Amino acid sequence: MKKKKNNSKTYILLLSAVALLCALLSVKHIVSEKREQKKFNDLSKIITLDDIHSIETAESQTNSSKTVESDTKQKRKRNLSELINKNNDCIGWISIPDTAVDYPVMHTPNNPKEYLYKNFYGYYSQWGVPFLDSRCDLECDNLIVYGHNMHDGTMFSSLCYYANYSYCLAHPVIEFETENGCEKYNIFAVIPTTTNDEIYKFVSVYTEQDYDKVIKTIKKKSKFDFGITPEYGDRLLTLSTCYGSNNNGRILIIARMEAD
Repeated sequence: MKKKKNNSKTYILLLSAVALLCALLSVKHIVSEKREQKKFNDLSKIITLDDIHSIETAESQTNSSKTVESDTKQKRKRNLSELINKNNDCIGWISIPDTAVDYPVMHTPNNPKEYLYKNFYGYYSQWGVPFLDSRCDLECDNLIVYGHNMHDGTMFSSLCYYANYSYCLAHPVIEFETENGCEKYNIFAVIPTTTNDEIYKFVSVYTEQDYDKVIKTIKKKSKFDFGITPEYGDRLLTLSTCYGSNNNGRILIIARMEAD
């Protein structure tokens, strides 16, 4: 009888220890989440918005009186210089208005996955930092940017909501800003797929025929038709993150750059 009691106590103590360990790990993860998000928030604060004023003034004078007409247009633009000074692997900032996607973008051609598990400052992080495909440069036909699908709703997890058509309509534009300025891209394809998809091979093409062939494939695979068909010369932006229960599952959000 004593032996059974001792076994029960040991079992209870073991369960308690496991429960305590799980609780500690959970707290540690939550603390890490908050710490990583604070770092990104701090980076976001660094990006001040400059108001660029373009003023056109027309003057007319009648009977010694002067009338001044001013047409002021404002353009908002992020200031990325301080971020790039802090880490020259940073090439820009990606944002989808009214979503959690609002992060720096890194580029390391000689080490393709350097920021997969590294934060902006170079330390280990499960969250990583969104990064541009190592095969790309900013003049490529298709800029492919990767980011984690985190369970806390950060990074590129919002991309999974694009499987819902109403979400697509509510968030149709991606902003990608570099030192060259802010480019806006209109989403025209949502593709649940895998890491083996041929679309990942599309970075640059050399002929109009090849370009049209790729666009046709993308539109055919897209979950929805947005009524947008890119034409040869239009730059694309592709965002990629994990999707579904399959380890190789991915979702691609593909957008066309707006004309000037």
